[in-house]
Amino acid sequence: MVIAALTYLYSRIQTMRKFAWFIFCIFIAVSCLNEPDCYQLNNDQIIVSFNVLGFSADRDTLLDVRVSGTDSIFYTNTIVTNALLLPLNPKAKEVTYIFRWKNGRTDTLVAYYSAKIQFVSDECAQRYVFTDLTAPTSTFDSVRLLNGTPTYTPSINLAVYRCANPVVSGIKFKTIRVGTTQVDSVLVVSNVTADFDGQVQQNGPSFYLPLNKQKGITTFKFSFPDGSLDSLSLSYTRLTTRSLINSCDSVTSFSQIRIAATSFDTTSTTFTNTARSDAVRRSTSAQDPAIINFEILL
Repeated sequence: MVIAALTYLYSRIQTMRKFAWFIFCIFIAVSCLNEPDCYQLNNDQIIVSFNVLGFSADRDTLLDVRVSGTDSIFYTNTIVTNALLLPLNPKAKEVTYIFRWKNGRTDTLVAYYSAKIQFVSDECAQRYVFTDLTAPTSTFDSVRLLNGTPTYTPSINLAVYRCANPVVSGIKFKTIRVGTTQVDSVLVVSNVTADFDGQVQQNGPSFYLPLNKQKGITTFKFSFPDGSLDSLSLSYTRLTTRSLINSCDSVTSFSQIRIAATSFDTTSTTFTNTARSDAVRRSTSAQDPAIINFEILL
């Protein structure tokens, strides 16, 4: 009986200890929730997105982004597919960002704002509160203010737009090497020219072909190192509309792109769609930035 009583008493003491420890952990957790995260109170950065008017996000490549008057350098050799996070200067009322692009272009964006000191608590001391953000001065085609109060929680403050120029159709050559497996076919070409003043770009097995705004068909000549030639003609429908931005020229859209004629020994042609998921145009239309509209199987 004595042993049983002692065993029961020991068990009760252990239970009470566990309960007390549980209550202590809850107290600590609640105390931590009441402690402010000082870093999350800061709003000393803005978010800038880059877009093509009437299309989706831009995909230009940055050499870097610089802040005028400082040695700060950001986003070296970065492809802009998402928004950029840029710092504000609490000791000034404006900051100038310099965007250097890989294609040689340089853009500037001047952000104006108000910065005030606010006391937070004994733990966090003080912080700078940024409000009244504007960006009336830039070299971009258009800048739209979406949120004039920067916040710690990600939110796009400024949306940059450039004029659309959807004049390129992308093609990719593929071939069969093992069974029915299709692999990319890199054509070794000496030169590719259009039948008008348009520049052709190559990226591995893909060719980005400029379309003629003045005609409903464009023919391209592929010159090979052995002296041989192949041709490819693309037909399409054109529609010219006025831009939504006054500073932009009228936009010519190309749709219903198809192969009108070719001397390539092709077994099939497949329309594809490498457009971003938020793009609204079909793969048979030219987009900006350009996409691969179709694949040619050799």
